[in-house]
Amino acid sequence: MATRSTRSHHRTHRHPDPHNLRADHPLDADGLIDLVEAIGAKGEGLGPMVFGFEPHAEGVDLHSAPLPHDERAIAAGLFTMRAEPGWAAVAATFSGRARHPDSGRVAGHADGAVVVDRRGGVASMLRVENLPVTPMPEGGPVGGLTVDALHRMLGLPSPGEPPHPALLSLALWCELLLQHGAQGDTTTWADAVALHPGRPGPGGPESRDGGAVHESIDASVETVAEATMRAEDELSWARLHRRACAGHGAPDLSIEEVKWMDPTLYARWLLGSFPDPSLTAEVLRANDGERAAAGLLAVCDAVFAELDG
Repeated sequence: MATRSTRSHHRTHRHPDPHNLRADHPLDADGLIDLVEAIGAKGEGLGPMVFGFEPHAEGVDLHSAPLPHDERAIAAGLFTMRAEPGWAAVAATFSGRARHPDSGRVAGHADGAVVVDRRGGVASMLRVENLPVTPMPEGGPVGGLTVDALHRMLGLPSPGEPPHPALLSLALWCELLLQHGAQGDTTTWADAVALHPGRPGPGGPESRDGGAVHESIDASVETVAEATMRAEDELSWARLHRRACAGHGAPDLSIEEVKWMDPTLYARWLLGSFPDPSLTAEVLRANDGERAAAGLLAVCDAVFAELDG
C-alpha cells in the first residue's frame, strides 16, 4: 500500500461462501455489501483505516493500515495512495459523532465504511451508537471526497460529472465580497455587482485599485445570475487542473496531490475551500450590506434553480 507514512498491514482469509471473491470473479453488489459489513464488524475501535482486498483461489486477503491523520479532511489522508495491482477493491473506515440532520443534536458515536471496486462499484455502511447498522440502499448514490479518493487509489476517474462552472463563479464572488468587506467599508449591491467575476452589466467595473471599486455598476438579480451561468463558457476544470499541476492551484494542495487527482476531484476540493454563500451573506449583513446580502442569496437561488432544472 503506497502511503505517505510507515506502512503496516494484516492478512485475513474469508471462508468460502456464495459471495466468496475469487481472482477470476469480479466483485458484485452483494460482494461489496459483504465487504462493507465485514469491515463494520471488525472496524469498531480501529479508528480511521484504509484497506485493500486481494482475492485469490482460496478466498480474500485483507490488507490494512491506519489512515494518516490530515487536518484538512478525513479523505485527505488518502491523497497520493495507489492500490496494488492485485487488489480488487479498496476501502476506508472512519468514526466520529453523528448528528440529527434537522436539529443538529448529537445522536451518538458513529462508525462508517466505504468500499470501491475496480469497476467503480460503491457500497457504504454506517453504524450509529445504539442504532442498527445501515447499509447503502440498493442502487442508492454514495458520494463525497472519500469515494472520489478511493476511485483515484484504483486509478479510476472520480464518479459523476464535475461541478458546474457556475458554482465556481459563485464561490469566487463570495471570496471577493469577503475581501472587500474586510477593508471595513459597507458593500453595496452595486459594489457586489462590480465585484462579480462574470462582469455583469455593460462593460463590467471600469477600474479597481487595491480592491476598491471606483465605478460601481447596478444590475438586476437576473442579469447577475445570467453572468454567473456564462461561466460555463469561460471556466474549464480541465484547464484549471492543468494549471494546478504546474503549481498555479489551490495553496493547500501539493503538486503531487494535484497530479494524483483528476479534474473532477480537484474541482470538488477547490469548491469546498471557498466560503459558503450563507456565511458570506451573514458577514455582509453584519457590515450594513443588507441589500448586497439579499442580492447574493437571490442570485444563488436563481442559479441553483437553473442547475436543478
